[in-house]
Amino acid sequence: MIEGMQEWKQKEQMIADLFSPGAARSRYVQQLKLEHLRGLRKTIGTSLSKDERIVLRVLQGEIAQMERQLYPNLFVRLSVRLQKTVHNLLRNIKKVPPQIPEWKMKVEQHFTPKQKQEVKQQQKAGMRSTLVQKKKVTQRKSMKIAR
Repeated sequence: MIEGMQEWKQKEQMIADLFSPGAARSRYVQQLKLEHLRGLRKTIGTSLSKDERIVLRVLQGEIAQMERQLYPNLFVRLSVRLQKTVHNLLRNIKKVPPQIPEWKMKVEQHFTPKQKQEVKQQQKAGMRSTLVQKKKVTQRKSMKIAR
């Protein structure tokens, strides 16, 4: 995490050298810094030492201060947070294979217990087993009403 902070300081210095010293304090660069700090916060593990907890609290305070500076309106700040959360959730959703309902599946009775266990594992994985056959669903014929 400290390396990430040092990396950002180098980026700010590079921006100040390439453009003007005021360019590093522009709104766009501050938004990039906020995204960088949020990314650093995500990389922190769950089991933290006392020093790491202190650094995390300082980092969270820095993020909150930058959010207040960039988005002074409370509703705008909350909507930006909500938008980022929804974006991250949608980006991280993995396509889950569709589960085949049990009423469509039929396990033959003559299978050995090992084969039945294999079928269950394949069903949990979302795969259609070769040992499982689809039940035939009776179709209703549309009835014509006589007038």
